[in-house]
Amino acid sequence: MDFTYEPVGVGISTLAERAITTSPVPHRSRPDPDDPNWRGVTELCDPATWREIGHQYSRSLETAHAAPGLLCSLQHYAGRALGLMVAAWCADGTLLHPGHERWWALIDQSGATLEVSLPGTPVLGRDQDPSALVDTIRCHMDPLVDACVEAGTVTRRAALGGVAASCAGAFGAAHRTAGSKRRPSVEMDADLVTRALSDRPLVTMIRLGDPPVLVHDRHTCCLIRLGAQRSECNSCPQIPEEQRRGRQQRRREHGRIATGSVQ
Repeated sequence: MDFTYEPVGVGISTLAERAITTSPVPHRSRPDPDDPNWRGVTELCDPATWREIGHQYSRSLETAHAAPGLLCSLQHYAGRALGLMVAAWCADGTLLHPGHERWWALIDQSGATLEVSLPGTPVLGRDQDPSALVDTIRCHMDPLVDACVEAGTVTRRAALGGVAASCAGAFGAAHRTAGSKRRPSVEMDADLVTRALSDRPLVTMIRLGDPPVLVHDRHTCCLIRLGAQRSECNSCPQIPEEQRRGRQQRRREHGRIATGSVQ
């Protein structure tokens, strides 16, 4: 595996590097060359790859249906990659390079992405306009969504729902580490970015409690609830709003607000 790339002309800032380093997202600076479970993310643009890892995830859920495994494996990757992208952008507008050939994912035998890596942390530039982050996310994720949809019986809206949930969770994590003066801006940016990912709303951002945390409600279901001994996510549209708020509040009190990837 070759982890060395030509620089893209813009070095990562100190603020963005610190945000990535302290991010709760599991990641490392370089993949382990001795671990065959590390895959170049270019593989994730291939429907055959999603059929493989989606089947592995469905098997781990003990469901015979392909759809839950496809949606959950896609969301699991998105939670890792977008966690880093959003953290860097919230720091100072840094846009991590979205090129698939630069990213790596550690995908286990259950089809779950355990870690991601972006060797050298290449940066496209810095732009604090939320539309720049939307463009970067879509450049990275749209080919993966298309491949996942082509691989099996999931709709594009359902697949994008997982991406939006991962994005929302990443903004929630950034909100927790932002200063009190910065938090209203993070809340506004989270709403703008998640809304721009689809023609119809996929998530709704929620400001919860005092001091506030930023959580979200989903408008699509990842179907993990169909797995053996599994239940709905705390943001699932299949459960009543009052129950969602109760679950989210309990997680808030225990300091375990979800980051947006399937756990």
